[in-house]
Amino acid sequence: MILSLLSPKSKWQDGDVIEVAGVSVRLVVNTRARRVILRPDRKTGEMLAVAPRVQLLPDAVDFARARAQWIQSVAARQVSTQRLRLGETVPILGVPHVLENGHPRAHHGDGRLGLRCAPDKAGTAALGYLKALAREHARDRLHHYAQALGRPFQGVRIADPLGRWGSCSSEGRIMLSWRLIMAPPKVFDYVAAHEVCHLMHLDHSPAFWRQLQALYGPTQAAQHWLRHEGQSLKAIQA
Repeated sequence: MILSLLSPKSKWQDGDVIEVAGVSVRLVVNTRARRVILRPDRKTGEMLAVAPRVQLLPDAVDFARARAQWIQSVAARQVSTQRLRLGETVPILGVPHVLENGHPRAHHGDGRLGLRCAPDKAGTAALGYLKALAREHARDRLHHYAQALGRPFQGVRIADPLGRWGSCSSEGRIMLSWRLIMAPPKVFDYVAAHEVCHLMHLDHSPAFWRQLQALYGPTQAAQHWLRHEGQSLKAIQA
């Protein structure tokens, strides 16, 4: 049920739903959380106010109220979940491909992503294909930029992080979101070059941005695409 924000703070429980700026926000207790945070649920898009323990749910309510404008802006960008189903389209490096079944082997080309699987497993099969393709393409583009920079990296991991497109550890291990394989090539390259530059600069200092500009070129178009179109990639689910 939706509870009034004027309810006594002692009443807040895990799973309660409040309304902030016209947006429903679910209160969640997650003992793995280190602090109170706000985030949209990866699968449903529902806004969550997460607290490490139930005693901190009042703080989660206060935090949500203080971030009302941010919650509104995130809700406005939410798009409906798109399931990977036969007959639906999915972009591969920015080009729409129709999901088809009954092919001798999984492959893509000519606007088709051909699968070989049981019809009810098409989503899982397509997801596996996209992740494998992302890993292959990531290795190629990361090697390209690392060689140009003269700094080797220590492996790549393909994952599905909630709030970022990639990362680079101090040991030189790079992580990229598998969803980037659906973005245009220049956007994929931007994130790859961005993380490679962290091999030299583990920050976002002026020196980092100068290095990225020298390695990749102008970054504004790719950044704009990720801000305004990236949410559509996160809406795609198996």
